[in-house]
Amino acid sequence: MRIIGNGNDLNKAKLLTMDTRILQSTRPNTDYIAIIDNINNKFIEEKKVNVIFKENTDTKIITLPASIMKDNVKLLSNEPVFQLS
Repeated sequence: MRIIGNGNDLNKAKLLTMDTRILQSTRPNTDYIAIIDNINNKFIEEKKVNVIFKENTDTKIITLPASIMKDNVKLLSNEPVFQLS
């Protein structure tokens, strides 16, 4: 899990993909979550961020806006809530 304060800074997305590539050998079949602070910073680059995630790593990185977590505090718990894309 990585918290990205400004999702519009595409370098943060690139850094996360590099981290996942490094971790692939020790943690295969792992999904990662990028929590994007869209409460304090408007997140307008979501499509570009998701493209960076798909093009630069074989692992699954889920983009999770912080505003969704604000309404559902159990979202990151082990309890099933709903399916993330």
